[in-house]
Amino acid sequence: MTVEAGGQWQVLFDRLRTQGLDIWRALPLVEKRRLIRHLRPFWDTHRFRIAPQIGAILDRRIAKGTLMIQAASIHDAAMQSGQFAITLRDRSDRNRRDVQTFDAVITTTGPGHGSILSSQPFLSQLHKSGFLLPDPTGLGIAINETSRVIGILGPNPSAFIAGPLARGTFGELMGLPDVTNHAMSVKINIAKLLAVSDFDTDEG
Repeated sequence: MTVEAGGQWQVLFDRLRTQGLDIWRALPLVEKRRLIRHLRPFWDTHRFRIAPQIGAILDRRIAKGTLMIQAASIHDAAMQSGQFAITLRDRSDRNRRDVQTFDAVITTTGPGHGSILSSQPFLSQLHKSGFLLPDPTGLGIAINETSRVIGILGPNPSAFIAGPLARGTFGELMGLPDVTNHAMSVKINIAKLLAVSDFDTDEG
């Protein structure tokens, strides 16, 4: 049933998530980058549904006027009299600047996959040595279809990446079911590698 016919968009979105890997693999790199640039904010805010209990609390807070949701980006931030003075740039009017003060600021933008190799010292060293490369989509670390790390010399046969940092190759890898399934596939590849190593050792 379509949304126009009274169906729920969440059902369609669930189906899209199950087919996401095949769709992502079929896209050329330029289209993947275009999707990330234009559609990622919408995907990130719709792929997971909030628990009904939390949703009810948020609805009550909004109705009481103790919670406001505003689509904006941070233009500037400063401390004033012990509070955070945040200058917001409204999404619907890019020329509008709105200064608001807060007791606390919580960053919930998600992991910075694009800067992961420079933000983590041990990964930065591996990158400088040529052991790791950034994924060309900007989502994590470069790997191949078997989750093996790709360095300047090509895929490393004994180094794997599991989880969200493999998003560039496998697409959606943030939800627990997706991460679990990917970790299981990596486990199988590692088991195969160990089995071959044991066989070589026995033969030796």
